[in-house]
Amino acid sequence: MSIPCGSGVVVDLGAPTVIGSLVYYEREYPLGSSEIMMDWVIVQLSPDNISYGPAVFYWGDSDPSNNGSILPTHFPPENYNEVIPFSELYPGAGMSTGVVINVGGTYRYVLISAPSPCYEPAEVDAIQVLP
Repeated sequence: MSIPCGSGVVVDLGAPTVIGSLVYYEREYPLGSSEIMMDWVIVQLSPDNISYGPAVFYWGDSDPSNNGSILPTHFPPENYNEVIPFSELYPGAGMSTGVVINVGGTYRYVLISAPSPCYEPAEVDAIQVLP
């Protein structure tokens, strides 16, 4: 899924869900390269689809506290299209492109957005909830 700059997509988990960690999967690029080019992207959570808390993941804000499992060798700065090999990413859900985000709470909605301005859409392959 491509998320245009300045917009977002809400994912409804269907019911309040205990989330230990959330895995955000970026698309492999270029195809067959065994790496991703990390887009600027924001992930926020909400129990009610009305009030979203601060970003649990934000690649592109220069704040290392919300970079999930991306290794510190990739920041600062949080470059657009940062090349990250599969060997440094979470291999779940049949993909090897995952960034693990520690959450620790109960939520139903996940908002994934591309900040504005950005250079091109955020490319999202999937999300996965871990207990």
